[in-house]
Amino acid sequence: MFMKFKKSWMILAITFVAGCNSGGDKEHDYSLYERYGEPTYRLKSAYTIDLLNHKIGTHEYPIYVHTPADYDADGYPYPVIYATDGQWTSSEYDAILDELGTQVILVSIGEGPRNQRQRDYIQPGLDNYFKFLSKELIPQIENDYNIDPKQRLLVGYSFGGNMAGTIMMLDDPFDPVFNAYAAYDPAFRHTFNHQIHEFNDYFDQLVDDRYAASEVWDTEFLMTGALQSTLAENVETHSERLNKRGFQDLKIETAYFDVDHDNIALPSFRYTVEYFYPTNPIPNPTDK
Repeated sequence: MFMKFKKSWMILAITFVAGCNSGGDKEHDYSLYERYGEPTYRLKSAYTIDLLNHKIGTHEYPIYVHTPADYDADGYPYPVIYATDGQWTSSEYDAILDELGTQVILVSIGEGPRNQRQRDYIQPGLDNYFKFLSKELIPQIENDYNIDPKQRLLVGYSFGGNMAGTIMMLDDPFDPVFNAYAAYDPAFRHTFNHQIHEFNDYFDQLVDDRYAASEVWDTEFLMTGALQSTLAENVETHSERLNKRGFQDLKIETAYFDVDHDNIALPSFRYTVEYFYPTNPIPNPTDK
């Protein structure tokens, strides 16, 4: 699994769009392009349901790929971070990686239409979003970049934290897409009859199902909580839920920051990078 590095953090502000409305925008939100320039990819998913017109196969995701300054396409394969909500965090996450000199590739995934995240990051839409990640996005990225498929980390914030924690449960117990997950101040939710509900009952069942499939779970899960947010209690509750089951090889890390929900993503990402990855260079290809 990943090596550990000493823990530190910084607190920076980001913009968070709250609320649970279905979104009234009639066109795609291209503000991400204005902030960061033309994306590396624009992927139209055959699986996800566009929030605006409720049709499958019409939604486009802007994807930004950030590589280390000395990226070597022919050298030792790199770990990769797949991070959602790139419309808020892409350049800020890039800057943290550059500052630390971390040898990892970052794939920032924008939501596209405003509030699409409320369709993709909670059930029932999350099942389709997982298909988009595993069947469309990852094959495209890892065909074009020098990536180690055994070192994929999935990162999400708020509803995105719900996404990461849920995909962790839904991932194949014996051949998982991701081998580590991180959820920042996760808003554990699912939908029932078009209403958003607390996640506890559904999540309890997912844990039971995962344990029935295999008691061995060789993965790592990092959760962070904002102490000035009511969602911080979700971190402790879910950590206890997982630990109570007694999975073999499951490693859970928790951390808390004295910030509000809007300002949890950047200190959490810095913590994530320093927790999972060393700052020393990628090994020489001859060391494989």
